[in-house]
Amino acid sequence: MDKYRCIVCGYIYDPVIGDPDNGYPAEEELSIKQAKADDFDAVVIPGGYAPDILRRYAEVNNFVIDMYKKKKLVA
Repeated sequence: MDKYRCIVCGYIYDPVIGDPDNGYPAEEELSIKQAKADDFDAVVIPGGYAPDILRRYAEVNNFVIDMYKKKKLVA
């Protein structure tokens, strides 16, 4: 059975763990500017305000579009 690992990407890489009072804390491991669709099997953008905020950045949109074009899971 294959094993998968979740990599948390942020717009600007900042290894500081998020504020637990404002959501689930997650440590970023990679900037979206460094992320390549060929290195991933799926992209998941959580609900809430995340989609509205992330769609404002061309790098995020381009990454998701590239994932979709490569027929990878986009959720």
